[in-house]
Amino acid sequence: MSALLPPKWFMVRGHPSDSICLTFDDGPDPAVTPRVLDLLTAKNIKATFFVIGARAQAHPDLLKRIALEGHTLAHHSFLHTDHRARARVS
Repeated sequence: MSALLPPKWFMVRGHPSDSICLTFDDGPDPAVTPRVLDLLTAKNIKATFFVIGARAQAHPDLLKRIALEGHTLAHHSFLHTDHRARARVS
């Protein structure tokens, strides 16, 4: 993965012998998601994709591909707004 994506996109926790859960947030992205899916397929790895509703709506073909290739889809909000910024302190 690190050959495909910038290292700053990775967060690694745990011991190397532990099982892992591979997740991707904030997509789908038409420039990046197909490349990630190609690599996952080549390595026979399944992952969870946390998608933003507005981006998913704009790229239904990528959602379909994610699902058809056996990955898990999860919802990451519709617009990915920072709800804390809207909270008012009284």
